[in-house]
Amino acid sequence: MLLRELLAGLQYSCSSPVDVQIKDIVSDSRKVKPGSLFICLCGSSVDSHRFAGKAAEAGAAAILAQEPVKCGSIPVVIVKDTRAAMASVAAAWYGHPANEMVTVGITGTKGKTTTSYMIRSIMQAGGIKTGIIGTIGVVIGNKVIKTDNTTPDSIDIQKYLRMMADSGCKAAVIEASSIGLRDHRVDGFTFDYGLFTNFSPDHIGGKEHKSLEEYMHCKSLLFRQCKTGIFNIDDANWKGIAAGHTCHVETYGFSSNAQLRASGDR
Repeated sequence: MLLRELLAGLQYSCSSPVDVQIKDIVSDSRKVKPGSLFICLCGSSVDSHRFAGKAAEAGAAAILAQEPVKCGSIPVVIVKDTRAAMASVAAAWYGHPANEMVTVGITGTKGKTTTSYMIRSIMQAGGIKTGIIGTIGVVIGNKVIKTDNTTPDSIDIQKYLRMMADSGCKAAVIEASSIGLRDHRVDGFTFDYGLFTNFSPDHIGGKEHKSLEEYMHCKSLLFRQCKTGIFNIDDANWKGIAAGHTCHVETYGFSSNAQLRASGDR
């Protein structure tokens, strides 16, 4: 695939022609093969821009970076944020698989995994083969692929969505963690549905979130990249999660104000 095709829709600069052939996309310099596009990422402990030269020596056909790097004569494409760009590139590389399925993103402090399996069960009972990406791993039919994170990186997300589409899945349910949303792991497509379960103090400090406000903001990002947002209005924080939304809003809960109301709980 041509580098130019992978960059479609992105704002970037490059002093060299972008009509080079790309044979793979990687963000780990140890996995670079001849013809790879190496994507430099700024991590919490390692900035892989420093490995751009080694990637070029290993045969990388081009580098995607957010700051200038020295790597010989191969094209260096500069973007504002390589994590966001990587999601777009990955979606293009795998042929935009999300467009072939109904996609559901779930965010919330608790209940994402349970909710994802409930949705899958309902969908499959209706004859709609449904895959899951989440805490348990990637579920496609009877196959479970273990993953390191609730929300894998964007290259893996797109790879798994392509596997789902190719296996006949008509829907995909993804647990969208706050870290995954913050790091653009589920960028590159628009969810058909976004679902909010609940919100409580968690994941604050260390390499996670600096504050409760940042944590809430990251959760809210799902509702700026979905068509319909579905909110649990029994949780008083739902309006904070919905702040800045660009989606159609629907609500559920026990509250009399909920559009979809539950009753008869025991």
